[in-house]
Amino acid sequence: MNIFNLPLTAEISQIVPKNAFDTYTNANQKRQFADLIKRITWAYKLAPETVHIAVGQHIQEIQVFHIALKEQKPIPRLLEIIDKAIPYTLIFIVSNEERIYVSVSVKHPHQANPDNAVIDHTFSSPWFLKHENPYSMRLEGTLDDIIRHLCIQLSGESISDTALAASSLQNLVQHIQSLEKLQKEIQQLHSRIKKIVQFNMKVELNIQLQQKEQLLEQIRKEVLPAK
Repeated sequence: MNIFNLPLTAEISQIVPKNAFDTYTNANQKRQFADLIKRITWAYKLAPETVHIAVGQHIQEIQVFHIALKEQKPIPRLLEIIDKAIPYTLIFIVSNEERIYVSVSVKHPHQANPDNAVIDHTFSSPWFLKHENPYSMRLEGTLDDIIRHLCIQLSGESISDTALAASSLQNLVQHIQSLEKLQKEIQQLHSRIKKIVQFNMKVELNIQLQQKEQLLEQIRKEVLPAK
């Protein structure tokens, strides 16, 4: 499945056995791998020798995995298991018939075991039809730039190309996490306001809501810190 029009030079098309991750799973997770996943394919490898793009400060290779599902059901925990087991950056294309979602995590090597990874943040799309793919992959700059651009798209946030180019992956993650934290707090305030009967309390919560919404817009307009 080549939704990003990746070059043939990067194609691997190698089936990965579902039991390859048994070391990292408990009994329940093993059943989920068997019951939910139809097939795991190592689809593409993006590296200097396959796409003629330089390594980045953080990323030396990008692997693209296609996960074919038996039913349309998100599998974030199973993707996390695969992600932690493989030290390279992974782009997951998860499909069930004609519907797809894309997921990619920013991560770093485990301090005690460099062959494993620690996930800093995961960016995922909603489900979409294969022929209506709204996401693109820019094969330019460095491998860091490829992932940074894809993560921005998956986040749904609008960040200028200038700020994007100047920012590190870790700064991008911190920026997105700040936005997501505020968005969650705003949702919680909306829920509380709907349930509150007391007028004074409702006024106080509305003031808090307005302050957080203003802060959210302020953070959105901030220039990302440089690398």
